[in-house]
Amino acid sequence: MTKPIPRFIGPTVVVLAVLAVAFAGAGGMFVGERVYPLFGVGALFCLCMILVFEIILSGFVTQRAMISLAAGHGALMGACASLFFLPGSGLLVLLGYTSGGAVVGAVSFWWYRVRHSILTDR
Repeated sequence: MTKPIPRFIGPTVVVLAVLAVAFAGAGGMFVGERVYPLFGVGALFCLCMILVFEIILSGFVTQRAMISLAAGHGALMGACASLFFLPGSGLLVLLGYTSGGAVVGAVSFWWYRVRHSILTDR
């Protein structure tokens, strides 16, 4: 059974996701400049804060919803990595990194659940 999710989590995660993509995109435009690492740190900070909310949500949603959240977070990380590290490489690369990030996020969460079930003997 799921608990009601606090109302502040949704808008906060959306704002952090938009900021992460904005920081990653701006960092891709300033490659080689002195501010380039600052945009990377800004994107990383926003992605870590989204991860904190994902951990908080683990007590409110089902396991099926958690694998979807992990895939979504992985897709966002893949999009940010593509925008930051490979600027101007095209839409196909952006879609590839985004879908690859979603797959990696879902598989890593599934692997965590497998290890957790083995260690707790469920």
